[in-house]
Amino acid sequence: MSEITRLTEAEDAKILANSIANDYLDTTKIKLTLKINKNNLTPIVSVLERFNYHIIAIYEGINAAPVEKERWGMLMK
Repeated sequence: MSEITRLTEAEDAKILANSIANDYLDTTKIKLTLKINKNNLTPIVSVLERFNYHIIAIYEGINAAPVEKERWGMLMK
């Protein structure tokens, strides 16, 4: 986890939350879910893949009404 944090912070991002679960298909691996404070995750994904981390899914950005964006911004502070 410390290496992933270091790589993420090297891209001027912060990990806001994480969740770790065992991979039920391969007991030698884990699944790590990260919540990151950036909308554009492309640079972070590139760095993690360069260090041989396998990215399963990426969810970035929000398409919301101005009121929802304002609330999202307040939540992310």
